Amino acid sequence: MVDSDLFEVTIEANGQTETCQANAVTVANIARAMTVLAQGPATIEEDDGLLDVTIVAIRGFADAVATTFHLATSALREVPAERDNIGHFRTAEVRISCKEPKRVMVDGDDVCGTPIIVRCLPKSLTVLVPAPVE
Repeated sequence: MVDSDLFEVTIEANGQTETCQANAVTVANIARAMTVLAQGPATIEEDDGLLDVTIVAIRGFADAVATTFHLATSALREVPAERDNIGHFRTAEVRISCKEPKRVMVDGDDVCGTPIIVRCLPKSLTVLVPAPVE
């Protein structure tokens, strides 16, 4: 979920509950470097069974430019984002709720609203491929 204004969000994960202000909360399993708002951690671990959660709070245009640049360059250098307005952590499950309901995008599609629970289900993707040609 992304908003141009700060909103109050409560995040429950790993036995902890935190409430903060954010413009964006991104939950990703395997985020490409081009997905800038998902680039809090140093590296993407595609088979760790965990979700990467990144929270961003931007105040003003200059902060938006600096934050975006920092997220992009830290991802390319494979180092964690380290700005006061960026938080990130890994978890197998996260519950996100907002004081005022927010729309939730999944793979670019508007699918539901908050509150939402996201779980990582390791080894749950089945890929079908054609039989080998003999």
